[in-house]
Amino acid sequence: MELIRPGMPWSVSTSAGLHHLICQVAEHWPGVQPLLHVPASEADYDLLVVSLVELKGIIGRQAAHPLMSLVAVVEVLMHYYEGGRKI
Repeated sequence: MELIRPGMPWSVSTSAGLHHLICQVAEHWPGVQPLLHVPASEADYDLLVVSLVELKGIIGRQAAHPLMSLVAVVEVLMHYYEGGRKI
């Protein structure tokens, strides 16, 4: 499987490429983990709500903005907490 995304300087077409990607994620995880984990409390959910507002403020009306996929992830996590419970 090859994964190449516009704007990404790497591809995940080999196990070495995937390993490199996972190492990058692990390096940055402490900084993004509060935003990218399944909410377990109202405080977690509230952080997602505030983050979504902030993201939409940054993105504005740019439908092709690179952070739109992060908006989608945050919305899925919010839906999970709101009762969907299906990720």
